[in-house]
Amino acid sequence: MSKRLLFFIFGFTLISTTLHAQFIRSYGIKVGGSLAKQVWDYSINSSLEPDNRFGLNIGGFVEFLDIPFLSVVAEADYTQKGMKLNIPTTGPDSPDITGTTTLNNRIDYLSLFLLGKIRYNLVLFSPYLIAGPRADIELGRDIEKGFETTYKDFKKGNFGLTIGIGTELIKVLPLSLLAEFRYNYDLSNVYSNENVKVKNQSFDFLVGVFF
Repeated sequence: MSKRLLFFIFGFTLISTTLHAQFIRSYGIKVGGSLAKQVWDYSINSSLEPDNRFGLNIGGFVEFLDIPFLSVVAEADYTQKGMKLNIPTTGPDSPDITGTTTLNNRIDYLSLFLLGKIRYNLVLFSPYLIAGPRADIELGRDIEKGFETTYKDFKKGNFGLTIGIGTELIKVLPLSLLAEFRYNYDLSNVYSNENVKVKNQSFDFLVGVFF
């Protein structure tokens, strides 16, 4: 992870504390993993079926509108997406499959969320639903040899939707905890030509602390 990203996350949290006011319900940090995949939709027959890859997800958030049952979450995450591809290998003198070669293509994004949140407040915990738009801005990439030509034409930014469920654990420690599961889907193609269209999709598994 780059130093700029770390400064961004710590700066985000610092600014959140200074802006804390009556209309801010909470602010905090989330960390976890992202199970990501690229959906390659071919207009011609193709056997390319990418697998999921696991990556890091970490970010900060501010929750606005401290009113019963409803709030809005503004969030910024560093998230690793992309795909894995398992390619069968054969022997030098035989067409028989002898194993597989795994290619791992990773793209790092700054993901910006604006999520509506509906929660049900209980004594010790509050389950909730979230949904809203998301913008992904590319920060960097690590592409396997042979895929560079295709990936150089991938968009540097994209838009999508995020939905999820979670729960807050209120004051179980000197601070409060949360656990969250989200599904992210692109509304537009991150890459397309006359033969194929590519979209990102991912599942996030997150835990966090908030104040």
